[in-house]
Amino acid sequence: MRWMVSDRYILAASEVGICPSVEAGAYKTAQLEPGQTIRYRIKDDELLDEKEVIQKLSQKNPYKEWVNSKPLNVDTKFSDVEDKSLNLSLLSTYFDYTPEEERLILLPMLKGEVPTGSMGNDSPLGILSKNKPRLSRFFHQLFAQVTNPPIDPIRERFVMSTKTYLGRRGSILKETSQQANLITLKSPILNGGTYDKLISDEFLGKKSQVINFCYNKAEQAIESALKELCEKVEDSIINKKKSLIILSDKD
Repeated sequence: MRWMVSDRYILAASEVGICPSVEAGAYKTAQLEPGQTIRYRIKDDELLDEKEVIQKLSQKNPYKEWVNSKPLNVDTKFSDVEDKSLNLSLLSTYFDYTPEEERLILLPMLKGEVPTGSMGNDSPLGILSKNKPRLSRFFHQLFAQVTNPPIDPIRERFVMSTKTYLGRRGSILKETSQQANLITLKSPILNGGTYDKLISDEFLGKKSQVINFCYNKAEQAIESALKELCEKVEDSIINKKKSLIILSDKD
């Protein structure tokens, strides 16, 4: 976006030439880069560039103190020791991984490499399958969709992240230290060590509630199961004062 200032006008537009008469009398022009901002207050006739906006906002509260003292990190490193509790053969059958997926996707990931595959998917729709495809099969995109910036927290870590926060954020209308008193996760996908640490008494053990969301479709309809699940979650939050709800299918 380009913006310019004249004696009587402030003009901001995606292209030049929107109002040539104003642009001709501009004494200050600039271009907003992605992520940048400017602020103009009509009451005070005050125009602030990005540096001045950040400086003013940073003085409203002791943000640095909040961020350095409040967040709790629970991430643990992945262990090279084999997890004996997992039945890999059973999980492979359950999730219906094909030999091609195991060879081209899973094996490189186990080696710490980046798997290479097509962004699009032209296989038949999951709902038309005679088998019982896993949930992700119903959400494959049918074309090579491109995002800008790319959804890549490794190579594009300066513009995107998988970092996730857990905890009560308080009111969005008021800034308090409570909004920084959150548990920080590098990724929403947890390893076993991080999960165990998260539900320990050191962190959210006393404030967490594990709820089993499995149901027998021969005995109960999905609508009834979802309603029952929502009621359990509501009871845990309102009556038991839990702040972390864990939906589990381990049972």
